[in-house]
Amino acid sequence: MAKELNQTRMRDSRLVALACVGIFFFTKPVFVQDTIPYDIVKFLGYMLVMIAAFGRVFTTVFLGGYKNEKLIKDGPFSMVRNPLYVLSFIGTMGVSFLSMRLGIIIIAPIATAVIYHYLVKREEAFLLETFGQEYQDYLNQVPRFIPDLKKYKSPEHIEATPDRILASLYDALWWVLIIPLFSLLQNFGY
Repeated sequence: MAKELNQTRMRDSRLVALACVGIFFFTKPVFVQDTIPYDIVKFLGYMLVMIAAFGRVFTTVFLGGYKNEKLIKDGPFSMVRNPLYVLSFIGTMGVSFLSMRLGIIIIAPIATAVIYHYLVKREEAFLLETFGQEYQDYLNQVPRFIPDLKKYKSPEHIEATPDRILASLYDALWWVLIIPLFSLLQNFGY
């Protein structure tokens, strides 16, 4: 079940990305390069992408390869039930800003929010069926998408395997590589 949910998310995300590539190449930047608004939006984009990349590594370490086997309620999962999706949304906002295309800045975050909204609804039903009352208690205590920083709790130690850490770094690399990609495209006049 969880694998099917992820495949749907990946398919839908790829369709949104493809639409954004079309928008990117057939529209002009909303701000002129080397102006203050351009630099502010670009800096904000960098920051959001970096938050997403590093946050996803940190969050994945807490999962420790136990996704759908054990209910993870510590670290980022103590503040928000879906930290990886929240961080992906933040990364999408960052990439949208780096694109400098108004259409992408509007469409990509909205499409991502819609994709994750329906995905999380299906995942919650699956997790409720899998973990029962323990998950229901978690639902009642931890917000779905807006992190509550005051709720952060973490054990003294967590179990993290090198292969999971490496996989999370690989995932983060894709987010970070977007930065030089946009710089390269801007050098070619896009």
